[in-house]
Amino acid sequence: MTAHPAGEPPTFRIRVQGRLGPEWSDRLGGMKVTAWEAAGGTVFAELTGPLTDEAALMGVLEHLYNLRMPLLAVERVEIGRTGDD
Repeated sequence: MTAHPAGEPPTFRIRVQGRLGPEWSDRLGGMKVTAWEAAGGTVFAELTGPLTDEAALMGVLEHLYNLRMPLLAVERVEIGRTGDD
């Protein structure tokens, strides 16, 4: 992973089990919210976007915890790269 330029916040990808729509973006640090349904009907959501610091990350994670969304993954991604390899 490459370092972020000075002044640029790191980008994170957070995956949870459950349904979240784009209307949650403002309440989740402005992260882009994408949802999909897997085979078998299980619903997942992915949040992607920059977070200014660890406190912002913890705020998003706490909000998801309070919503009782099972956390599947949290990862820091390279700038301009949000897809899986």
